[in-house]
Amino acid sequence: SSDVCSSDLLFKKYTGQTFLGYLGQVRMTHFYEDLSGEDKITLLMDRHGIRNYKVFLREFKKNYGQTPQQVRRKIS
Repeated sequence: SSDVCSSDLLFKKYTGQTFLGYLGQVRMTHFYEDLSGEDKITLLMDRHGIRNYKVFLREFKKNYGQTPQQVRRKIS
């Protein structure tokens, strides 16, 4: 509907990114922080609403320069 469209435009105007882009970044940040724990990576993905591992892994590597497993080894 037009309300959703105008909400998306307002969100982008004030944040510089789309709502879905923002949501993905928030999920990734929280996921990264949770890597210091011992929960399995698949459980963390599920907990943070991440459904497509392949896409997430590509974005994670683009943001952090390494895989979640590599990050976990470094911080453990």
